[in-house]
Amino acid sequence: MSNACYTDGELFDALKKGDYVGYNKLFERYYVRLCRYVYTLLENTEDAEDVVQELFLRLWKNRKQIEIRENVEGYLFRMAKHLALN
Repeated sequence: MSNACYTDGELFDALKKGDYVGYNKLFERYYVRLCRYVYTLLENTEDAEDVVQELFLRLWKNRKQIEIRENVEGYLFRMAKHLALN
């Protein structure tokens, strides 16, 4: 992938194909925002970062099985909430 601006859907499609660059771009786009969101649930910075790192690890490991039927951002935030509360 070049440095062009990609939609979340395009980045997720690249991730599903095993494109680490697409995965990394998603990570860079959402990591800080997801950490802030999870922090509001857990009120602990280190735990919030751990949850978000686990989210992206699972995203990579399960990329071939994951089907997103709505927007990628909503999926990531729901996944973060689920992981934080469990």
